[in-house]
Amino acid sequence: MKYNILYTIIFSILFISLEFFFRIEYETLENITKTSNYVEIFLIFFLLSFLPKKIANISLTFLATMFIIEVLHFNYFGYFLFPTEFILLFQKFHEVLETGVTVLNVLILPIIFALIIALTAYFTNKLTKKRIIYNKLKYILYLIILIPIVNTGIHYKKRTLGERPNTNKSILKNELYVVKAFLGKTLPLTLLDIQTVQKYANDKFTKNTQTNNLDTIVLVIGESLSLHYMNLYGYDIKNTPNLLKLQKNDTHFIALKATSAGMYTDTSIPMIINAEKRPNAINHILSNETNLFKLAKENGFNTYFISAQAKDGFSYIRNYIGLKYIDKYVDSSNYGFDKYTSALDNILEKELEQIDFSQKNFIVLNMIGSHEPYEIRVPKDFKPFGSSNHLDNYNNTVAYTDSILNNIIQFIKEKNKKILFLFTSDHGQHVTKQSLGKGNLNDIRDYQVPVILYSHNFDINNSLIKRLKSTKLTSHYNMALLASYYLGYNTLKYIDTNRSFIDGNELSGNGGYIEYNLKTNEHTIK
Repeated sequence: MKYNILYTIIFSILFISLEFFFRIEYETLENITKTSNYVEIFLIFFLLSFLPKKIANISLTFLATMFIIEVLHFNYFGYFLFPTEFILLFQKFHEVLETGVTVLNVLILPIIFALIIALTAYFTNKLTKKRIIYNKLKYILYLIILIPIVNTGIHYKKRTLGERPNTNKSILKNELYVVKAFLGKTLPLTLLDIQTVQKYANDKFTKNTQTNNLDTIVLVIGESLSLHYMNLYGYDIKNTPNLLKLQKNDTHFIALKATSAGMYTDTSIPMIINAEKRPNAINHILSNETNLFKLAKENGFNTYFISAQAKDGFSYIRNYIGLKYIDKYVDSSNYGFDKYTSALDNILEKELEQIDFSQKNFIVLNMIGSHEPYEIRVPKDFKPFGSSNHLDNYNNTVAYTDSILNNIIQFIKEKNKKILFLFTSDHGQHVTKQSLGKGNLNDIRDYQVPVILYSHNFDINNSLIKRLKSTKLTSHYNMALLASYYLGYNTLKYIDTNRSFIDGNELSGNGGYIEYNLKTNEHTIK
């Protein structure tokens, strides 16, 4: 028995010590204070000490691997793992790999931890090889594993522990709960195509011939640009000089704050392009009833979707944007890049210059913007803020976006046409000198985004602007309704100045979503 106790003490102290060291590195993490956390860790290894050695080693390897993954994930994103991210890893593997090779510093601590755990496990197993083993205890272990997973699956409509990480819980506890939630709920719901959120569909938009008098609408969708990192919105780094100048000198320039429709490109852009309000509007999106390209075609506009992003990066999104209503579709592959490589955003300017503005056009320009890795999103000689850390590189991308947007607006100003320019970002991002990430439902930087309006040779409906400015933030949904209005549809009645919805990482809403009060800035995660 003394060897079992020794085994328990060594591994308990090991994981508690590693976690303690990890937590003191981050101001956002508190040290574990509840005694129950320590007791739980002790009980886990006490159980393992009595298991057959092969099963104990497999269990220890699993716990250690997940522990390292959690540390790595927090180093990169600034929060612990969500169960839905296991699926995202496979869907976006190349994107993750592309970003990962540029931030190898986040691997240093996990590698050190892995070596310490491996060496400790090797010597501890040799030291405690005489510990008591109960072969039948493995069946109790199987039950301990299966019962929570099955219970989570049975009660899949309820929010369960593990669906959202809890920084006040130990890493070991977080990892066990997240695996339980993934195996019991996330994976089965994905494989069986089951939705936990009620299906939603917008009303069909009716035509309004009185507003169908614009010549062109240019909608620019940025990438990973949070308003919290824009000097235009009060950020203390002067990274948007051109937009600030326009705001100061041109009354047709309007900058609004907004909530994004989703936390990721895959959830946000389909919601914008289809003017959807709530999660789980998948069937309605596929119907194309309120698709902006379809609405544009029905009112005589030529339609364009021009993206600087890689062909592969849009593989999941193309199904939802109404391809059959797009006259010209361009991505980076049209410029000779392979399907995994994005172009710089200056190709958007080149494509815009080729469009015939004597005709009516609805143009969507999709930027690569501030998508990580930041350093490859700008020209090699474009480094106004240096390149010594993530924040410097991110600010460079914001400044480059500022220059691109200014060039587009100046190009529009040269046209003797009535043109509406709209800009937003698909979602935000949180960035520090040491870390970066996105998709955290608890971080406003990840879903509060800019919305910029510029009207050339006409004035935007004044009552509409007053409504959009009547709240602390507006939303992607309201922006899409504004675009629909100027495409010639009766959509102003749907403007919602009370609340918005921010989808997580699944259009179905299974990955969680936020219901946001636009007037009070209060929000609820569901």
